[in-house]
Amino acid sequence: MRILLGGILLLALSSPALAQPASPPLRRELARATFLVGDWQGTGWTRLGKDDQPISGTATGEGRSLLSGLSLGWKSQLRAEQGVMSASDVSLRFRRDSTDFRASFHAPGHPVQESWARVADCEASWGIQLPAARADSGDHIRYTIRVDGSNRLTETGERSEDGGRTWWQFYGAEMAGKSGEGCRASATPAPAPTGREER
Repeated sequence: MRILLGGILLLALSSPALAQPASPPLRRELARATFLVGDWQGTGWTRLGKDDQPISGTATGEGRSLLSGLSLGWKSQLRAEQGVMSASDVSLRFRRDSTDFRASFHAPGHPVQESWARVADCEASWGIQLPAARADSGDHIRYTIRVDGSNRLTETGERSEDGGRTWWQFYGAEMAGKSGEGCRASATPAPAPTGREER
């Protein structure tokens, strides 16, 4: 009897499906972002300034279904020898009152910032406008994630310092999913945002 109980306990501890409760599937329009759900790991780089040298490191990502599948949480991080060099923490949802996707940015010590988001087949993007004196100036930041049929994820971070007229890349990462079959697009991805969506 002890051997039988010990075997059942060992099986439960060794099986991820038994050890962890399954997260609810994404619901309604947000189900289009299911390709982001899971754990991701790879390499990436970032640069603090437009003309700075890139700093390389280990990239990780985590996509989770939240609020019973009505929100998607995405966290990614780039860790180098110097420590954490870049981090993104955002939750996506679909606003039925405006028939649009929205993003909420979470930064330690700062209020949650709301902004635009887009979700297409195998691609998601979102961004924020940092406070500025004039609407046509100041920093804009946008992220784009694509997942291919081989379950590989590419995450790109871009920045504009002239109100969204020109952009430069400050972050890039390539990660592989630990599970899943990847994403197979059934339609043309949405066009890249222009930076004007924030208003």
